[in-house]
Amino acid sequence: MIFGRSIRRFAILTLALSAFVLRAQTAPTVPDPLGVRAALENAEKQHRETYTASKFAEAIVAARQGLALAERAGTIDDQVQFVRHLAYDNYLMGDSDSSIEYSERLLDFAERLDSNRIRAQAHRYLSQVYEAMNNDARTRSHAESSLRFAQLAGDEEVRIAALTAIGVSQARAGHYDTALKAFEECRAYWAKQRRPWNTVNSLVNIADVVAARGDLPGALQRYEEILAARVENKDLSGQVRTVVSIAGILRRLGRANEALPRLLAVRPLAESIGAHFVLAEFYSNLAQVQEGVGDFSAALGSQRRAAAEREQLVGERARLRATELEARLDLLQKQQAIDQLRTQVAVHEARLRAAAADLAQDRSYLIALIDGIVAIVVVALSGWLVMRYRGRSQRLHAAVAGALKSTGLPPPAE
Repeated sequence: MIFGRSIRRFAILTLALSAFVLRAQTAPTVPDPLGVRAALENAEKQHRETYTASKFAEAIVAARQGLALAERAGTIDDQVQFVRHLAYDNYLMGDSDSSIEYSERLLDFAERLDSNRIRAQAHRYLSQVYEAMNNDARTRSHAESSLRFAQLAGDEEVRIAALTAIGVSQARAGHYDTALKAFEECRAYWAKQRRPWNTVNSLVNIADVVAARGDLPGALQRYEEILAARVENKDLSGQVRTVVSIAGILRRLGRANEALPRLLAVRPLAESIGAHFVLAEFYSNLAQVQEGVGDFSAALGSQRRAAAEREQLVGERARLRATELEARLDLLQKQQAIDQLRTQVAVHEARLRAAAADLAQDRSYLIALIDGIVAIVVVALSGWLVMRYRGRSQRLHAAVAGALKSTGLPPPAE
């Protein structure tokens, strides 16, 4: 029986070792954590550099690469970071569908992590994209949700960002005093935090409200201050957009002849940026100013250039979308291959377990058979010994009886 137990233990250990080796061979290779972290930081750096240069299509590509790496070897927080980039960058590119999709993905992450901070960010992005789609009801609803979750999270920076969305929705509703109050609070916060880009963005929101209220000279003064700040901050696309806003105010004031040289001076900068959405906005406004000064031929050329840039922008969005769909298909195919491999491993492990069970059963039968044979041999040997001893006893008895009989003595009792 001891020998049988040893065989069973050896079999179990052999099967366990086989399963371990099989898992080691089929498990995906885990990259070096330090290498992964460095790669994620590099992807974040590439995104930041392209985003700062207003190359949003390239920023989207960098963010997608970072997200793919985060999905393979990073953490869920790494995924959240790049999904946030993709939600906002696609909004800036005018790709509402992608922006909404990534924003809703953020909401899924928020549920998994139970994070009010991420919920606030996702609702703010949704508010912005619906504002671009002129859906005022959803703009306001998501802005209010963003502010509510930001307050629950207790994160002041996220609250200020949500308050900006509130200000935008209030301005669209014509509640200018409420909007200005929100934007002034945001400006004061960013100035205190010494965040010049965010501070200037708040000033832009304030100038937009001032212009919407009809105070064109006041708006013009604010835009000039914004332009100076953006030059200091080296915000290239911001400089172009601000000059476009200044030109629009000058044209509305009947001073198109002053607006035209401002636009022509900034045109080389707009061309150097090369972003289709920047060029489309620039040439569209340039056409209006040229028309305002009576140069209709130049205005027609600018309108055609603006239309061409819008077509290029649509094509660029389509290419980005196609690339993303292709990447998702590739990821799906890889996942299916992994799932198929896992299924094969599971089937193989099941077969091993079944074989081990059959082997154990066969060995049990063999041990029982051997035990039975041994028992039979023991019984037979015992019977043979008994019969032998009985024969010897009978022969001894007969010899004694014969000896006694020869001497005339009575035989021994049976």
